[in-house]
Amino acid sequence: MAVKIRLARHGSKKNPYYRIVVADARCPRDGRNVEEVGRYNPMVEPSFVSRDMEKVDSWIAKGAQPTDTVKRLAQNARYQAGQGRSVMSEALDIVDEVPDEVMPSDNVCDLVEYMVASLVDNPDAIIIDVTDSDESSLIEVHVDPEDVGKVVGRHGRVIKSIRTLARACAARDEINAEVEVVG
Repeated sequence: MAVKIRLARHGSKKNPYYRIVVADARCPRDGRNVEEVGRYNPMVEPSFVSRDMEKVDSWIAKGAQPTDTVKRLAQNARYQAGQGRSVMSEALDIVDEVPDEVMPSDNVCDLVEYMVASLVDNPDAIIIDVTDSDESSLIEVHVDPEDVGKVVGRHGRVIKSIRTLARACAARDEINAEVEVVG
């Protein structure tokens, strides 16, 4: 049974309040729940949140997945209570923990290689060929034939994202960059 920690809406029209509940993911939003772990009223200023963080933590330890809104409410509650830290400081700590040799450099080729290596099963088979001209740079990514589908993605969405990021990184250096995948 997939268990979620989510908000269940109660109250009248245009006057909602929410209960923070633990419920089966297959149940409707306002349907049956396993346990109520808090309340949230966004209509008062400042918004009122009453929650039992010990219950929330115990359910998360058991494998319950909180929704994005419940995560945000829990983080704000911990921050206000002094038990946690802000989301921004946690994100900065994560960046600081990653060694410099793992993070992509400002070079567009390194960025493309980093992204492709994280997608494929055989990162040792990646070969990057760069062809520079006066107006643009063509970056050809050679990957194992079995990994081409992972780099291209469904309907080309993954390679489109890689191209967008490569163009954005290259635009910072006033370069036009095109990325092509070769199997």
